Amino acid sequence: NLAAGMEMLHVAALIHDDVVDGSDTRRGQRSLKAQWDNRTAVLGGDYIMARAIVMMGSHNACSVIINAVESICQMASGELRNFGMRHREPTAEQCIDLARGKTGSLFAVTCSTPVLLIDERYRDVMERYGMSLGVAFQIIDDVLDLCQQETALGKPSCGDIIEGKHTLPLLYLRDGLNQAERARLLAMEGTEIDEDDREWVASSMEATGARERAEVIARQYAAEARAALEELPPSPYREAMASLADFVLARGA
Repeated sequence: NLAAGMEMLHVAALIHDDVVDGSDTRRGQRSLKAQWDNRTAVLGGDYIMARAIVMMGSHNACSVIINAVESICQMASGELRNFGMRHREPTAEQCIDLARGKTGSLFAVTCSTPVLLIDERYRDVMERYGMSLGVAFQIIDDVLDLCQQETALGKPSCGDIIEGKHTLPLLYLRDGLNQAERARLLAMEGTEIDEDDREWVASSMEATGARERAEVIARQYAAEARAALEELPPSPYREAMASLADFVLARGA
């Protein structure tokens, strides 16, 4: 129930994200927002989120519910901060903070909640592992949004550009462009961009070194995740969690 409930929180967040971002595709299929409408998708996401919390309630532990609800708060706060930064140039640290709130918080809660029922001594370790793993995952995800095609992503590429989002790879990309190229990138916001523009973005990510710069930071956070696990007793489970950090990085290869 706990694992299924956490995954349902994730699914609910994705449903709401598609409404906020205006996305018609999710995992290679039509999003609920596209299949129905915004109102129905929001209510569907709310229902799934509520059912997830009910499932977690079967453990009769307030700490489990509080942890889950705190994750929802942090994810919403991260999206709200992104909106509040529209049309402002962020710093690299601000982009990473957005990744912490958007994805890191969910990973941290998902990883740390089970120890509330098993052994709370390891709560801090698992929170640090999950947060670092989540930030690495989000940075790689943001890189892929700019570099991969829709067939691989399961959704249209360059969505972060169209939606005016602040991500670390986009910050590094803008750093490497000249004035005319920056103007071209800015003109894509809020528009339907064509395949030539998508290919230009992908090639510019390589030419400017933006992809490599972002992946270096992702590797640092993956290393932090693995380092946190050293505080756990040796076990096949610890080894499996360490391999997840490698998998996150391999997604961008």
